Amino acid sequence: MKIRLRGRLSKPAAVEGCLDPEALKSDTGTQSPIQLARKLKRALAGADACLSKKFRANEDVNQLVKARAWVVDQLVLCAWENLIPAGDNISLVAIGGFGRGELHPHSDVDLLILLAESPPSDGLRGAIEAFVTLLWDAGFYLGHSVRTVEACVSEADKDIATATSLMESRLLSGSTEMMQEMLDATAADQVWSAAEFFDAKFEEQLRRHEQYHDTG
Repeated sequence: MKIRLRGRLSKPAAVEGCLDPEALKSDTGTQSPIQLARKLKRALAGADACLSKKFRANEDVNQLVKARAWVVDQLVLCAWENLIPAGDNISLVAIGGFGRGELHPHSDVDLLILLAESPPSDGLRGAIEAFVTLLWDAGFYLGHSVRTVEACVSEADKDIATATSLMESRLLSGSTEMMQEMLDATAADQVWSAAEFFDAKFEEQLRRHEQYHDTG
């Protein structure tokens, strides 16, 4: 089963007035990581306040969660493009709900940093660490992993939730070839039989219901 490669989100109408991407990009090249983190934090807070106002005005919630995902796309990419050297050896991937293009307030921003090889060079390792630190400093609820395609396959084989989140992934920046390789290698029919996949998803759903009732 070949999974279609998905990329950056189109700008939704619901985000109008909440974030100006061009203003966001201005002067970023001359700012330190600390200054950039502060700029992204202000932009995120402003966008969240704007979207919250639209929510109170009874705008469509489905459109607002898509709008917030688009906002976070812009902010994360701003950090990435300023800190990570361009090349075919690394890609930035949105996974889970963020990968689907839906992001509620206070939801985790789930990212996969996909590497051509592991371990990365010292310089690239330092850039990745700086990127992750900047996003935490900017106020994101961040969930992230750094893996090769082979490591993605291994994790998808062990955990149905990981397999599902990779199926829902989107390429934000980097190599389309490496991304497609990951999607093809972690497709359900590659790491799970149809029966195993169904049973595992059913068990996962039961656990979620039990957790909900236990905390309700």
